[in-house]
Amino acid sequence: MKGEPNNYLSEMPTLIQIHKRRIGGAVLLLLVALAWFELPPLEAQNGSTEKQPSLPALQSAYATARIDASVPFAAELKQLVEGYRAALERLQETTQAKGALEALLEVRGELDSLQADGQPGTSKITSPQLMKLRGIFAESKQSIVERQAAAMHEVTSTYTTALEALVPELTKVGKLDEALKAKALAEAIKVGAPDAENGGRPEMGIGSGGGSGNVPGAGKIPVKVTARAENRLAEVPEIEAPLVGADIFSKPDWPLLVMLPKGDYAIEGVTKYESKKGRMLVISAGSTFRGEGDKAHWNVANAITTGKSLTFEGFNLRGNLGSRLYLEQCSFKDMVMGKGGGWFGGRFMSRWQFRNCAIEGSFVDTWATRHTGVQMLGCRIEGVKFPPLVYLNDDEPSEIALNDEMMILDSYFAQCEIPVSVLSLTEDCVFVDCRFVADPNPLTFAGKVKRTLKVDNCEVDYGALPANLEFELEELPLR
Repeated sequence: MKGEPNNYLSEMPTLIQIHKRRIGGAVLLLLVALAWFELPPLEAQNGSTEKQPSLPALQSAYATARIDASVPFAAELKQLVEGYRAALERLQETTQAKGALEALLEVRGELDSLQADGQPGTSKITSPQLMKLRGIFAESKQSIVERQAAAMHEVTSTYTTALEALVPELTKVGKLDEALKAKALAEAIKVGAPDAENGGRPEMGIGSGGGSGNVPGAGKIPVKVTARAENRLAEVPEIEAPLVGADIFSKPDWPLLVMLPKGDYAIEGVTKYESKKGRMLVISAGSTFRGEGDKAHWNVANAITTGKSLTFEGFNLRGNLGSRLYLEQCSFKDMVMGKGGGWFGGRFMSRWQFRNCAIEGSFVDTWATRHTGVQMLGCRIEGVKFPPLVYLNDDEPSEIALNDEMMILDSYFAQCEIPVSVLSLTEDCVFVDCRFVADPNPLTFAGKVKRTLKVDNCEVDYGALPANLEFELEELPLR
């Protein structure tokens, strides 16, 4: 539309509708009340039943209530951002038509900022139209934040009261350990309840690093790793290899045993070493590998590769049939990993192990069960949109989910999109600001698979789960 500036508000129905929308607390309270009365009763010692929910049921219901209270506001905020982007694009058209260069640059800068982090820019602007749009966005967002905080306060208050009422009932029937747990949980909910100073979000008791925005460097992963989980990983091989020069990447052939010296390596074009089996590669700690150009590609062929405290950024890293990669305390940013080469055969043809690694931006483009087996322990994964698992040949989803060559243990996911097939690989993992989605093709689990997902502010968008697959949503533990 190329009308007068005042007409921009009439072109923003999404923003105005969101700004006016209110979600009634009575509906939320009704949902909470229904959850309360459907909970299983607490068994008394004399065989009678009290009209009181059990502690596990309260914990589960609280986690579900928090998610139900958060999801509508996350969708609302997403709609607000999309409405703001559309309004900016219209403003860009009319500003360009007027030939107003400075104003046009301001609008484009605002669009760039929105694209980068989903927020308006912070630079000083002079365009009256852009200032008005920023003001509407800020006011609308503040409304969403305030209403979300109010909804979360209702949930935390309701369940704190329920847990406090449960303590004496558990004590009466001699369940002292459960009574102490119920008391501790009630106190934790109070401490972690949303407040203005914390942006309406609870503190997360999983170590330093918080829940969003900052991906730690190598070796700084805020995840507690259990010995039980570590014992399930394949042992990292000890490799003694001679040190080679940094010019190894320019040579057409590599020795069978190679130790790369510490250095900053640029991956340009397609780099690979193939044809010989039995290769072993050791990468010196502290090395960095960065892609140069759009076609940066490093194929480690069928070698056994080990490395610790490494940085990888911006290229394709592939392993051919028979490759084994063991990477510890490494940082990956905007990488694409997985099987390479044209030879196929056997199961989990390319095997990757990640211990205490940070993975940001991307991980794998296609994840086929026979091609790429992954063992991941104590990792932090942020901003990754996972592809669904592609089950090849006679691979069956429940067998894959229970196979130690395909498992993600004690890891932390933030702002990721994860399909059900990949979620079935996780155990004892934490999910913050994530979206759980359905696989494009129907899944059939022949065996029973149950996973506990520790969640905070996640969007559940997978519908009904396949038979024999069960996800229990558990609220992220609070301090």
